Amino acid sequence: MLNARTRTQAQSLLAKLIHHTKNEEKEYITFVELVQQKEEAISKTEIINAVVLEDSTNEEKNPSTIAGAKKTHNWCKWKEAYFSELDFIAEQGVFDIYEKYDIPKGKTLINTQLVFTSKFDEKRDLKRYKSHCIARGFTQKEGIDYQETYSSDGRLSTLRYIICYSAQKGQKIRQADFVTAYFNSKLGEDRTVYTTLPEGFIEWVKEDKPKFYEDRRFKRVVKDPYKFVLKMNKSLYGLEEAAIIWYQTLSVWLTSIDFRISHAYPCLFIWKINIIFALVDEILVLGPDSDTIIDKLNRNFKIKALGLASHFLGIKAVQTREKSLQMKRTHYIEELVRKYNMEACKPTLTPMQNNLKLEFLSKAEIDEFKNLILDYR
Repeated sequence: MLNARTRTQAQSLLAKLIHHTKNEEKEYITFVELVQQKEEAISKTEIINAVVLEDSTNEEKNPSTIAGAKKTHNWCKWKEAYFSELDFIAEQGVFDIYEKYDIPKGKTLINTQLVFTSKFDEKRDLKRYKSHCIARGFTQKEGIDYQETYSSDGRLSTLRYIICYSAQKGQKIRQADFVTAYFNSKLGEDRTVYTTLPEGFIEWVKEDKPKFYEDRRFKRVVKDPYKFVLKMNKSLYGLEEAAIIWYQTLSVWLTSIDFRISHAYPCLFIWKINIIFALVDEILVLGPDSDTIIDKLNRNFKIKALGLASHFLGIKAVQTREKSLQMKRTHYIEELVRKYNMEACKPTLTPMQNNLKLEFLSKAEIDEFKNLILDYR
């Protein structure tokens, strides 16, 4: 196992190899050979794998800001993702432009943040780049900016009940995602929220929205963005009340078409012998009328029908034979093995080295160990 200092040196050299020259490549190979001489127990392959595998993991880390995204070789993809997010928000009428001095006295101005995420398929191949504009709701003040936050989320125990019921009745479970669910929730005047302009907003207006840019109001925004804010007409991810407003929106609509809410599990909605299990922005539908229910939902909300449920709450489900449903987490175990570079490891009766000299761990190593324990749990 490479120590932290050695790994840092190796990664610094390895980073150059993204656009490497022959001299830099030679420098890296020489470094590996020097490490091998000092650490005789470590093979050259182990050194290269330890550094390259960790570096490849870092490459998958998502940028936290637009400035960080611009430094990646996938900047064009990230830019397309956040432009698409702002396009959708504008089309849904989520916000209006307001001058900052129009904010009512006592109202908190909430900062916004763009969150970048990479979506992978079951084989861990990259599917697409995504960006979400969220509100930093932790700055909201209870009693002034919001009153309640509780929302009934799906629990694992409820999910087990659904799965057992499905197997017993021999019915398939179907799955659907709400596309940006919270944007379906309108904010009343008593829940008015004001936010700062999202990072990259001006760049988006200039490049992607020429009709906005020609609007006199938007020209003023571009000229002096610090004088303007957004007034939210609909809920935004990150707001303290976002989850409960969305739950209320969904439950009001479902009860209007004769679904009733379970008293024991408020995340369950029942109509005749059909059941909907709500998991924030995704649902599981069980019953003979599941296709009809999904069609009705699609006419009122923008949803993506995913067919038979295959992956939810970190669990992979396999629905094959009648009255049979398998639940697996092998994909998660395999992901942990890759994450901690243990693909080449083999089981042993005595995994600890003989006469091992214990050393104090650095803070970074302690944090890594804590993360491993949490992942294992």
